Amino acid sequence: MVRVKLCGIRDLDTALQAVQCGASALGFVHHPPSPRYISPQQTCELVQQLPPLVETVSLAVKISPSQAVEMAIAAQTTTIQYYGTVDDFLQLQESFPRAIFATWDEHQAQQLWRESPHAWVLFEGQTVHHGGAGVKADWGIARKLAAQYPIILAGGLQPENVAEAVRAVRPHGVDVSSGIESERGIKCPQRMEDFVKAAMRGL
Repeated sequence: MVRVKLCGIRDLDTALQAVQCGASALGFVHHPPSPRYISPQQTCELVQQLPPLVETVSLAVKISPSQAVEMAIAAQTTTIQYYGTVDDFLQLQESFPRAIFATWDEHQAQQLWRESPHAWVLFEGQTVHHGGAGVKADWGIARKLAAQYPIILAGGLQPENVAEAVRAVRPHGVDVSSGIESERGIKCPQRMEDFVKAAMRGL
């Protein structure tokens, strides 16, 4: 079964709707420039009100491994999605094993797997932004990577194309943010539900 992460959650109602839709994980963006920003402290209050067995993910963007760990501890999230260098990610893994390396670069992914064969990689579209930009990933490269390692596919996914993406790439999971919004930073309950259903249809 493909896992589905809905990212850019900022309030409890949206979080509970995402869980009800069948999301496997919820993503929280702790990067202040993002329109989907939520502080670790606000996230902690939200996470404490979620049902049990819900995976929660803190997005850490170009900060040190120690800062990323402090952020996740403050947010009380279970996983860190890390934007940075391979070397920093490897350091992060030593103190916080439940981490995902985010990249659009095939060579970075391969470099990481040479050093840490069991590392998780989120593969997305090439952009100067860090998630949520709606830029489609290269599905050809993603398919090649997914044949070797379990990857999470992100970048430009939406209810209208996620089933095709799952069939084409065969990722372990898919991740979406802007593709389920009614306006920038605002999640649409119907699009969240449609996305999860379509992802499951792609199997």
